[in-house]
Amino acid sequence: MRLPGRLQLSLLAGLGLAGCGALSVKPVLLATDPAGAEQVESRNPFSDLREEARAAAVSLAADGQASVAPPVPEGLNKAVSHTLRICNAFPQSGGMTLSVWHGRDEISMGAGLAYKACEDFEDLSLRPGDHIRFRDGSTTAGIFQIGNLPTYSSTLLLVLNRHDTLLDSLQFESHIFKNLRNAQVAVIDAFRGSKKGRIEISEHVDEAAGEEPVKGEKLKYGGVHKLNTGFYDLKLYDILPSLPLPQLAAGAEFVVLPSENYVVLRVGVEDRMDAEDSFAEELVVFPSSSKAKLVEVSPSLAKFVSNKYLVLLAVAALASFAVARQFITKF
Repeated sequence: MRLPGRLQLSLLAGLGLAGCGALSVKPVLLATDPAGAEQVESRNPFSDLREEARAAAVSLAADGQASVAPPVPEGLNKAVSHTLRICNAFPQSGGMTLSVWHGRDEISMGAGLAYKACEDFEDLSLRPGDHIRFRDGSTTAGIFQIGNLPTYSSTLLLVLNRHDTLLDSLQFESHIFKNLRNAQVAVIDAFRGSKKGRIEISEHVDEAAGEEPVKGEKLKYGGVHKLNTGFYDLKLYDILPSLPLPQLAAGAEFVVLPSENYVVLRVGVEDRMDAEDSFAEELVVFPSSSKAKLVEVSPSLAKFVSNKYLVLLAVAALASFAVARQFITKF
């Protein structure tokens, strides 16, 4: 079904990094130093997205094509690169996947972008006014128009989700990551339903080995947080008026590497029109970083990796040593 023009259009505004969340756990949150203070914008990029979209909306012709795009600003640094990261948090019965188009070119090769999947698109030569179009087969599901691009290298995050529990239509949320030395995570609530959910982050513990769980810190939705390199646990709790305590709904391991930009999504829907079209509440983390890479960049964090995983690493290291020794002996 083709969406009305007002639902097809959203805007990627030229916003800087959102303010960091006020986490108090020292291993998790990095305090903003004076040198980095200028890199942080105080406003939240999610709060006024719709207002900016209305102000910058272009007229759509009958066939859904936009009016003439504005020219590229002069003086743009050609060394600047933009990565477009798209996450599909739009649940649809039948396992629908969306093809992604930049202008007239399809950029999602293969089966398209499935529900709960994210993909990075590089070297697109994005320009202000460009359209990112999403299709279900031959039907246009939604159109996203790019506004002013940042003048610095960055990752442009675009999240597709459902409008509400009644309308089976597409809407967008966006953020711009400025590439920094420290990791960042954007936390987005793409769940549609009556349940309230809270995401907490804490240092990873191996409960199977008898380690005691530690108290987590809340990750605010719509916020962007700077994180230390490490191995963490994410837990999603449902907050229900009928229950005295929050109920654990989902969890995920979270490996954080330096300079990486992450997105954590709460996804799912309680469909009010048809219960069979409802989707369970889940956590999605992208990208999924390697534990081996974590130990490589920070050996002191090896203690947070499970013993089973460390044994596998040790076996691999011994095998490599044995092969090298045989090679040296042979020659």
